[in-house]
Amino acid sequence: MEPFDEFWELYPHGRRSAKWKCRPKYAKLVKKGLHPQIMEALHLQLKAYNTKLKNKVLTKTFIADWKLSETWLNGGCWEDDVVTVKAPAIPPKNQYYSLDTEKSAAEKEKDRQQEKIHADKSWAYLAQVANKKVEDYKQEMMAKHKKKYGTRHDKKS
Repeated sequence: MEPFDEFWELYPHGRRSAKWKCRPKYAKLVKKGLHPQIMEALHLQLKAYNTKLKNKVLTKTFIADWKLSETWLNGGCWEDDVVTVKAPAIPPKNQYYSLDTEKSAAEKEKDRQQEKIHADKSWAYLAQVANKKVEDYKQEMMAKHKKKYGTRHDKKS
């Protein structure tokens, strides 16, 4: 496999751009003997970036998008320091998102019931503000919604 193709295959798929500009730029870097350094740095940076993305939900921190391939090469980003991040020792419990396991059927049902209770409370509040009965208010809002957006009969299952 050509050095550029190896680089291109490893680079994040959603952030590849201007392949025709990157190829000659990378060829110049290969002539300077930087291919091993670039590949090692890219591996380490991707590993650190993926760890940050996994921890993003837990730490609620901003993670910048990965640079486009052309920008990464032009900026000499393989020389950047890699900041390694460790996962939090004990992740906080989050009722809406689980990193490791799928929720059980009982947990899903409990969540659905909680969402229904929340929705019912919201409808009751809105009906109270509109000074109407809950069912009358719901029907009126649904009719307005259908009039504005129509109904979908082509739902995918």
